[in-house]
Parts: sequence; structure tokens; C-alpha cells
Amino acid sequence: MIWIFVFLAPVLVLVGIVVYVWVRVYPAATQGAKKVAPLPPAVQSDRMIEGEPCQFETSDGLTLRGTYLPTDGSPRRGVLVFCHPLFASRWGVADYLAALRRGGFDVFTFDFRNHGTSDKTENYNPRPNLTLFELDDLSAAIDYVAAREDADPQGVGLVGLSKGGAAALHVAASDTRVWAVVADSAFSVDWITSYYFRRYVGIFTPMAAAVVRKMPWFLYLLYARFIQARVARQLGVKTCDLLNVIDHVRQPVLLIHGGRDQYVPVEMAYTLKRRIGRLCKLWVVDKADHNEAVHRAAAKYEDRIVRFLAKHCPQATWSPATLPLSEPQVAQRADRPPATVSGAAS
Repeated sequence: MIWIFVFLAPVLVLVGIVVYVWVRVYPAATQGAKKVAPLPPAVQSDRMIEGEPCQFETSDGLTLRGTYLPTDGSPRRGVLVFCHPLFASRWGVADYLAALRRGGFDVFTFDFRNHGTSDKTENYNPRPNLTLFELDDLSAAIDYVAAREDADPQGVGLVGLSKGGAAALHVAASDTRVWAVVADSAFSVDWITSYYFRRYVGIFTPMAAAVVRKMPWFLYLLYARFIQARVARQLGVKTCDLLNVIDHVRQPVLLIHGGRDQYVPVEMAYTLKRRIGRLCKLWVVDKADHNEAVHRAAAKYEDRIVRFLAKHCPQATWSPATLPLSEPQVAQRADRPPATVSGAAS
């Protein structure tokens, strides 16, 4: 009899904790995941750029719009696809564009669905969660660039910010046309949910917090995935978490993250670097908040991303002397698109 009690006691305690968390935490966590995005509104540049207006279709028939900007240098080193953050538009490329074009790259920037001037999917409200919609949009953008008369047969590099960085890494895990990725402030929603649940669990379950915080990390992750799956069903959106595919990224990756990121803890970047492995380089900009490294590090930021891309592009005939890095100059465009905002953990 005593052995049955010894066996059942830990099980009953665990069941009790699960029930307590379910009743006290789950409703609040679910509602919070649906209504409150851990992202600030991003500051969208109002500087416009010249370029060739483009449009292309997604696999589900939406028309997305973008702009193709050829390199300022000669010869062309490669083609880059820019992936903007949540609540932003393709014009967010302005802060990065001049250095990339001077470095010898064509840049294609586009609006994800429900952003900028691209078509909208009805009843879809974009959130930090990465969905099949964003992955389909980015794949369609790569298809479009690959089908152009001036296409680079070697493929494309991807430059993504926040949610755009997560999309870039996710697509790179399965698309061999991608030869390198620069991801600034990329994140996994499941990981962030796990992190903040563990950090703030005491607010909801003060009596069980000491026990809950000693639970293994994978249990937090399972709980986070359960919450996100439930939210996805309620919102009618199929979500795709980056951690599910990050081990399959085989291209060179440059991760950039703000050391003072208030929305995506810097530990996220170290987790991604560890999972990607030796081909991944991580640069933490100590005083930068979310998506703020380009402003905090300025010329050093431009230098790093251009040299990384020049080193790993298929036509890697480069040397430090061939990379003309000067102060960015963003050309003005006559037809000004509507202003939007760009995101943080977007």
C-alpha cells in the first residue's frame, strides 16, 4: 500500500500543478496571446526610394507589390530580397539600401500581404506569429526574382528584420536558392511565450511559482506551443514556429540582436545561434533595443552586413578594398507610397 502512495504522490502533485496552471494561467495567457503583441510599433522611414515597381502573385492568388533596385556598383555581386518587420512596408529598406547597393547588390523589397500596397487576406490580422501566409509570400517573392530576365542563376540572399528575419530563416531551411541570410532581431513566438511565462508565472500562480520555475524548459515550450496552437485555431491562422525548422538551415547566417532588446530577450539570439551551428555568426549590439542596431551601430552595421554578404555570395570575388562604404544616400521617389509603421519583435 505504501508503495502505491509513494508512486502516486508525485503524480498527484504534478496533476495538481497542471490543473492549477490551467485554471489560473491558461485563460489569461490565451487572451494575452490573442490581444497583446510583445512588439512596439516600429518607426517607419518616410524616405522614399526610386526603383522599378513590380508585382507578382502568391500561390493563393493574391497580388503583392514590390520595388526592384539595381546595384550602384559594377559588376553585380548578387541579388538580395528584403523582408520587412510586422506593421511595416517595403520602404523600411531605406536605412539599409544605400550600403547594400554600393556593395554590389541588387535589392528587391516587397510588401507582405496585409501590409503596404499589397493585397489583403480577409479576416487575417497579422501578428507576431509566423504563418503560412508569410512563408508563401516570401517564396513567391523569390520565385518572382528567379523568373526575371535579369535573374541571378546562383539564387538570392535574404535580409530580414524581426518577423521578417524569422520568415527568412524559415524559408532558407527548405529553399536551396537561398545562399545566405542576415536576420536582425529574429525570434520564435513559442520561445518568447515560454520565456515570459516562466518569468512572470508568479503573477498568476504565486503559490506554485517556486515549483513551476524549477520545471524543465521543454515543459515550458510544450505549454507555449499548446497556447499558440489554441490561439491559431481561434484566429483561423496556421502558425509555423521557427524552432521547428532552425536545425535545417544550412546557409551562412549573420544574426544581429540588440543587447537591450525589451521585446525579444538577447537569449533568443544565442539559442538560434546554437541551433544553427558553426555557419552562424552572432553580433550583439550592446546598447540597441529591438530593430535598433542599424541606428546605434550606423557605419559599423553597414560594414558588417555588406562584408558578410560579399564573402558568402556565390560570386565571392571580393576584398576589403572593393567595398565602397560611405554615408548612406537615399534617393527620393516622386510617387510617395502611403506611410506605415514597422515593428519590433515583428
